[in-house]
Amino acid sequence: FSHGFAYGDNKLMGKKLILSFTTGAPEEAYQHGGAQNYPFTDFLNIHRQTANHCKLLFQEPVISYGMKYIPEVMPKEALTTLQQRAKDHAARLVAKIKELS
Repeated sequence: FSHGFAYGDNKLMGKKLILSFTTGAPEEAYQHGGAQNYPFTDFLNIHRQTANHCKLLFQEPVISYGMKYIPEVMPKEALTTLQQRAKDHAARLVAKIKELS
């Protein structure tokens, strides 16, 4: 994040910023009164400000909730499900990148 690269008259200006997140907690945890107490999007303000500072075009992130597997606690089928959900997340991210290209 040096001047001339990330801010000022910079090389990032006008580029699209796509963030990708996976959480261990389920989506319900990201609401007022839930375990995280805030919607996930409330945690994005620092990233939005960084994008503003660098004159990046902030895109809505790709988020997948409940991406957790605990060996020897959860059944092995849960791992297979999680692996498929991870592939789905990756596919959504690739689709978003292609959509914006």
